[in-house]
Amino acid sequence: MKQVSLITLILKKPKCLIDIIKYCFDIIYNSSLNNELKSYELRQIHSTIIGMEKLLASNHYYNSNIWKDFRQKKEMIFDCLQNIIKEYFPIQIKIGGFNKQFREFTSSGYYPYERTFQIQLSSKKITIIGWPIKGGKVVSQLFSLRNSIEKYANIRHKYADKNDNDFYMVIGELNDEFYGFGKYSEELKVEISTIEQKVRDYLSINPCEFIITEKDLYFAQYEHVTLPLNSTNFFNLKNEAISPDFIKKLYSDK
Repeated sequence: MKQVSLITLILKKPKCLIDIIKYCFDIIYNSSLNNELKSYELRQIHSTIIGMEKLLASNHYYNSNIWKDFRQKKEMIFDCLQNIIKEYFPIQIKIGGFNKQFREFTSSGYYPYERTFQIQLSSKKITIIGWPIKGGKVVSQLFSLRNSIEKYANIRHKYADKNDNDFYMVIGELNDEFYGFGKYSEELKVEISTIEQKVRDYLSINPCEFIITEKDLYFAQYEHVTLPLNSTNFFNLKNEAISPDFIKKLYSDK
């Protein structure tokens, strides 16, 4: 069965973000971690606004995350989805520009300086994260959007229990053979910390800001969560063909 997510920044990206991603790759490839990295194709890298996964083995459109978190079977309501989205866009995103002293909010227990770039050993993901801003201040626009979609459309965000306001991107991952700190030398542990600090310091003084509009949003019909381009279909939100029935058909294997 195919699954569906609402995503952005697939294929095209602002130049400042491309520069950040390339900088991250350069730092890693010029380190002793270079053989451990599986970088994603630049056009493949994206940010998920909200996952719309359907509960498997059912003819109904029960939301997978509502079932996972509450053991409740609630059908997703696609009729109102586009109108909800319209209320919250455009959204301005800021990546970087947060120094070590910035303490106005946390994300998954980390302050923005650390959270902006992480080599997440538990998941083996390498991530870049930004947040919505208005008037130069971080606002809860993504969190509010995700809450509204859950409230009115029965589509629950995967990280809803963390009050997630992150604009989250995975740019690559560590090789399957990489098991984390426990299997590796102190030198490699230090190297990972050094890579993170170099990238974080760079981002703290080289922020990237851009605006996401409805025209930048896509429904992704996918088989693998990393959205490889050769097996994923993308449908722009502003496409005239998009309708509740069209979205339902995206879950079909055909």
